[in-house]
Amino acid sequence: MINIYPSRHFRGGGGGVISPRMRGREQTPWRRRLRRELAGLIALKLVALALLWWLFFSPTHHTVVDADAAGRRFGVAQAAPSATAAPAGSTAAGAQRD
Repeated sequence: MINIYPSRHFRGGGGGVISPRMRGREQTPWRRRLRRELAGLIALKLVALALLWWLFFSPTHHTVVDADAAGRRFGVAQAAPSATAAPAGSTAAGAQRD
């Protein structure tokens, strides 16, 4: 039978495989500083994204577009409803069901 698991010598306490030379180096000052800088940069990026959303995409910056405004913008005249056309959902003109 082949052993596919690494030996105990290479298993770290964190669940991952850690080299014996790397034991005890998890709390070095440069790692703490790097972790703090990365966390600060990620927080800064989240703040920048929130600011961009607030400046350009928030509900206060939405414009209401109705059919008349869209027709004027595209240069298309809106067709006036004809007097002979039946309202939507009704049967043919003059015909009623019993």
